[in-house]
Amino acid sequence: GSETADGIDFALNYNTNTSIGLFDTRFLLTWLDSRVSTVTVPVEASGFFADNAGFFEGAYPEWKANWTVDWSFGNFGASTNVEYIDGVEELDFLLNPVESEIYVDLTLRYSFDWGTEITGGITNIFDNGAPFIIDGFNANTDPDTYRQLGRSWFARVTHRF
Repeated sequence: GSETADGIDFALNYNTNTSIGLFDTRFLLTWLDSRVSTVTVPVEASGFFADNAGFFEGAYPEWKANWTVDWSFGNFGASTNVEYIDGVEELDFLLNPVESEIYVDLTLRYSFDWGTEITGGITNIFDNGAPFIIDGFNANTDPDTYRQLGRSWFARVTHRF
């Protein structure tokens, strides 16, 4: 078998220090022009959820993007991340549309002067579920592309020695 892919990745980073803190933003954009997977027969997968002759392949959206904005001021910090996954068509007996997804995360942090940092946040703020894909191997979706959990919370304590 073989797999080939063609596309363009674009990244833009910018930061600025202001009187109200340091702002750092990152924007990543991927355009998938072509992805061909050959297990038994060649299958063009760009923009599709591909199931190649019974072998699980996955969702290959034509467009994906991530945008992160991070703010820090003294010992405080916050960041938000927005992830966009373009819709795909499922290659089944009929073409089944799989809608695009947007996930939004929020993180807050505080750094103590002695090297300890406390971080907490919410992932998938809008509680988007994974899309239903008829031929999806796990839970009728693609866990490599879409988030399996709805909204979730986390907390973390780290210390640097």
